[in-house]
Amino acid sequence: MVVSGTINASEQGYFESGPGAGQSGSGDASRLSAGGGAYGGKGGNSVHGRVGGNVYGDLMNPDDLGSGGGYVWAAWATYTRGGRGGGKIKLNVGGELNLTGSIMADGGTWWRQDGGTYSAGGGAGGSVYVTAGKITGSGLISANGGSGLPGSGGGSGGRLAIYYEMSSFSGTMSAYGGPGYESGGSGTIYAKAAAAPYGELVLKNNNLVGITELIDGTYNFSKIEVKEKAVLNVSSGDAIYGTDLYIQNGGTVTNNGTLNIPGNFVLDGGGVMNHNGGSFNNGDSVVGTSGTFNLNKKLVLPNLTVKSG
Repeated sequence: MVVSGTINASEQGYFESGPGAGQSGSGDASRLSAGGGAYGGKGGNSVHGRVGGNVYGDLMNPDDLGSGGGYVWAAWATYTRGGRGGGKIKLNVGGELNLTGSIMADGGTWWRQDGGTYSAGGGAGGSVYVTAGKITGSGLISANGGSGLPGSGGGSGGRLAIYYEMSSFSGTMSAYGGPGYESGGSGTIYAKAAAAPYGELVLKNNNLVGITELIDGTYNFSKIEVKEKAVLNVSSGDAIYGTDLYIQNGGTVTNNGTLNIPGNFVLDGGGVMNHNGGSFNNGDSVVGTSGTFNLNKKLVLPNLTVKSG
């Protein structure tokens, strides 16, 4: 299968609704902003405290639409409509998928109706689920959230899951949260080779600070990357087992659950690790240039290297 054009399900998800819809705002000018929609990450909150939506869905088998951002209704009967969530795309390719074009399920930005003057919440990205024998090309796969700027919350990123036997894909995969008064959280990018026991999880947020949480449960990954100012909050209900963990390029992990990383734990490039509770088990830990390790609970590490810089 060759995709040289665009498969586009952007803004085909929930409209001002959904399991992770952003909170709407109405009334006088002190309340006229809205929260961002959610799916793979949390929706951003607004300047007036309108709350963004919460995460939902299965990161390894995504099959949901993105939720819509909240709307704004002024007392003088003007509307600003929230961004629509992204739709969902499923591709099952028995042979080779050659992608030089785009596969997109992005959330939308708010829009004005009846002369509205305020911003509303951004829509969350949707889902893209691809299985293929081989993936090649240099195209784009995205499920990004929509903007809530200036005063409302950005929509979160959606969920990408890519399963393959072989891959030489050199393009871009993104599930960025949208910008806003508070930006939406990174969505999830999960990629698994058929021969590997577990897949890799990537959270990256285009250098926008936004929060991502996992649905409470037990997870196994071969590698976890948290970067580009994505923030992963590990709750007391999470048990995460991953061979390697890389927190880099401004990424942050805050741990209150179980993190079991028997391989490499690398923290550098402005990355931050906050160990607030729960447990953290690790083999080799490296805190590199500009990495920050905040220990708010006693922790024993068998092998810790702190580099200069």
